[in-house]
Amino acid sequence: MIISYAWTTDALLAGRKTCTRRDWNRDYALRFLAGSVHDGYDRSPRIGGKKVATVQIAERSPYQERTSLIPDADFEGEGLKFMEEKGLLIRGITPREWFENWRASDEILWVVRFKLVFKCDRCGTWTDMNKFGPDGTDMRLCSLCWSDWSYEVDRQKNQPRASASVEGFLLVYREFCKSEARESAVVRARERKESN
Repeated sequence: MIISYAWTTDALLAGRKTCTRRDWNRDYALRFLAGSVHDGYDRSPRIGGKKVATVQIAERSPYQERTSLIPDADFEGEGLKFMEEKGLLIRGITPREWFENWRASDEILWVVRFKLVFKCDRCGTWTDMNKFGPDGTDMRLCSLCWSDWSYEVDRQKNQPRASASVEGFLLVYREFCKSEARESAVVRARERKESN
């Protein structure tokens, strides 16, 4: 399933859109389960839209809410502050005016909160991290793979590594290990911590 973002696509790609409100029927809305991953389109593919991103649905989403109760923080979450900063208009009015008109409409809409995610080029898991290889390689890596690779690069350069906080982080992340590569990275992290 997809979510199209239309005029808020640039805000999404800038990491400045983290929620959307939709007039969906209940059966359709409840298909967007917390933790599920969906393609983000610049507009509906039925009218030539293209995939531009991947999003992961946040916990407690989706849920219904009256537009009159939209929190002020969702001016940013809906990507409208980004549009305001860029001087963009929505149907001829400022994003702030559009937001206030939307609140005044007092509709009941489905709220879907999400985060922009990337597939780790090394282990294939979804992550909201977007770290590139520590040796400058153009790869998207999750924190665990980045730390593991960084350790290998440092070791090859024979550089000491001050990483007590990274080691603790890796130990916490072991429950997210889904493949042998990720599991072996956690084991190596544990061995490094025990040897220090």
